[in-house]
Amino acid sequence: MLRPKALAFIGMLCAIAVTAGAALADGSSVSPTRLVFARSEVSSYLIITNTDATPQRYSVAAYEWNEADTNPIALADTNDVVFFPGSFTIQGFQSQRIRVGTVSAPSSIERTYRIVVSELPPLGSVLGSQTTGLAFTTSFSVPIYVTPLVPLSAGDVTGVAVDRNDLRFAIRNTGNVHFVATAMQVTARDDSGTILSNESSSWFVLAQKQREFTLRIPRGSCAAINSVSIHVEAGSLRFDQTVNPERSCG
Repeated sequence: MLRPKALAFIGMLCAIAVTAGAALADGSSVSPTRLVFARSEVSSYLIITNTDATPQRYSVAAYEWNEADTNPIALADTNDVVFFPGSFTIQGFQSQRIRVGTVSAPSSIERTYRIVVSELPPLGSVLGSQTTGLAFTTSFSVPIYVTPLVPLSAGDVTGVAVDRNDLRFAIRNTGNVHFVATAMQVTARDDSGTILSNESSSWFVLAQKQREFTLRIPRGSCAAINSVSIHVEAGSLRFDQTVNPERSCG
């Protein structure tokens, strides 16, 4: 069985999806790209489609999803998510529904899981005594969210510091549901004006977790920076902070 470190690599194959469906380059697609279980919902469906003429085999597994400082998609074994079927073959241009349910009741904080669908090599390449080439397969994961009893979105900026040639800070989710950042603006200034301006988007923070950022600043500007402003937008959630950062310029 795969352990958490190996599972983290699989999870990274698909981070947060924001579209109605996602396609793999070699001929598979999945819809929807996330499952949300509200208080009255206990099951739903994933639809896997083989968009190629060749039959394709698949296997399914589910994991608890957590977020660590160094790994935004850390997966571990769980019995909280049930699904059927667990393995199947889809003929060319056909689809398969996977019924997915959770036995995890809503709590005060959002519960998060991922269901991983993996393409399997053709049986011929597995059973054959001789192999003429390599068969490449793909895995993708779909996030599962179990909504808390009373959802609350909130966040803040913490740990703003200039460390020699780097600007470091963290975005902390102080609410009880995840959020997906659609925009973040970072500006560092000295007495003469702006010396760093950076924009980014499309990253997430799970409930009660934080994501750390490191931005390179111009060489020799550490001691001169006297103001750092960080503005984050995540849907209807917006928060910002302007601080005189801690400095370590030695």
